[in-house]
Amino acid sequence: MNPLIVLSREVHARDVDGYAQLRSRCGEVFDWLLYEGAHSVAEEDRARVVGAYLSADILELSSKTELTRKMSDFCDLMRKCGGLRFLQVPSAGLDRPFYDELSARGVQIWDARGIAGTTVALSAFTGMLMLARNMHVHFRKQYENEWFPVRFGPLEPRGIENNTAVIVGVGSIGAEIARLCKAVSMKTIGVRRTSCGPLPNFDSVVTLDRKDEVLPRADWVFLACPLTPETFHLMDADAFGKMKAEAGLINVARGPVADEDALIEALQREQVRCAYLDVFEVEPLPPASPLWNMHNVILTPHAAGDAQTRYGKLDERFRQRLLQWYASASQL
Repeated sequence: MNPLIVLSREVHARDVDGYAQLRSRCGEVFDWLLYEGAHSVAEEDRARVVGAYLSADILELSSKTELTRKMSDFCDLMRKCGGLRFLQVPSAGLDRPFYDELSARGVQIWDARGIAGTTVALSAFTGMLMLARNMHVHFRKQYENEWFPVRFGPLEPRGIENNTAVIVGVGSIGAEIARLCKAVSMKTIGVRRTSCGPLPNFDSVVTLDRKDEVLPRADWVFLACPLTPETFHLMDADAFGKMKAEAGLINVARGPVADEDALIEALQREQVRCAYLDVFEVEPLPPASPLWNMHNVILTPHAAGDAQTRYGKLDERFRQRLLQWYASASQL
């Protein structure tokens, strides 16, 4: 009997011919198992599962700490598949405990790095524009049926030309943020773990240990780096204290890159002017968090990378990786 590769019926239906052709190219040495919940995988089939595609329709709205029933059932199934060798996941970050658990068993975790880079960067840039132009204030006044022009004082919209953006993380997301910033005549400073030569759209690049040197120059600080021991609480009370009072923070990285309690205090004291946050230390963001009702904060629910176009891109990456895996396995 052929090994099985698990993917959802929804994913398979997006390109039935493409998946049939892929199986044919691999000599029809495996079968697709279309996942529709725990009941769709017979116990005797678990030992035959060698790979799986954790797609967005299975993940649903699960966070790292709170799983939907569908995601929980999928995780339980993967734990019972002793021959599992690879898992395609829909995220760039691999900081879910479940992924660590599988990695410890020797399972390859195929990430989605770069798939949503342009979309995440655009979300970050949009957040900055909205904060600079105080669009969030106008939206609130619109809901209150209030005509609210502001042409002077602390709520007067800001210009961004010649502003300086400090971008922590210069990968695909950070690089695209830099390109967008340069398009509107901003200055850009990259911050990365190791030294390197000049990078396109960055006026300068410094290493992580020099972060405190460039924070005082920032009008906007963008966090677009992975979560690692080095970047955990990278932005803490001391770092916020080094920012200009009129500066804003944009976090599309991971919640724990910023110390959330310290950030709340800095925003309340107007030590930091404003923030756009897509990620949080605890997700979903607890209802009691002060961030919900802060006038100088825009929140989105870890949605900066969401776009319909990402599904097809990730499907294609999965098929290409599966071909590569098959080629490697055939040579053993």
